[in-house]
Amino acid sequence: MLLFITIISSSLAIYMHHKGSAFDPIREMQRLKSENRKDDALDLIRFLKENEIADQGKFDPIEKALEYTTTEKIKSFV
Repeated sequence: MLLFITIISSSLAIYMHHKGSAFDPIREMQRLKSENRKDDALDLIRFLKENEIADQGKFDPIEKALEYTTTEKIKSFV
């Protein structure tokens, strides 16, 4: 019984480790954008850039696409 519990818990730990290591920042930014959470996506980009995580060149086009336009900025003040 103890061996069975050990095997199950080890398998679960390996599975969780595998799923956790598969974090893709680009996919996460696109998911946030599709959920209309532009601010969260921009915060994630800034965080990753400040901490030099992953390839920095990939974030620039996404950041430019997510930035607020002048009309959006004006509407937020009105």
